[in-house]
Amino acid sequence: MSSWQSQKSGAQASVLLNSILKTDFLVGLICLREVSALLKPVSLALQAVGTDLVEALNSIDAALSVLK
Repeated sequence: MSSWQSQKSGAQASVLLNSILKTDFLVGLICLREVSALLKPVSLALQAVGTDLVEALNSIDAALSVLK
């Protein structure tokens, strides 16, 4: 995209690429992946049909203890 003939699109693509390659963005992305991995089982448990409330709360408590 940065090599497109449209100067506006090319400039925006270059800015986006430079932002993505910065360390703080990559660290944030890795942290988001880890937190999402913890929350996925909780989300799936809460969305399941016939979910037991006690099991759902235990799943939430387990995720919270890991996050703390």
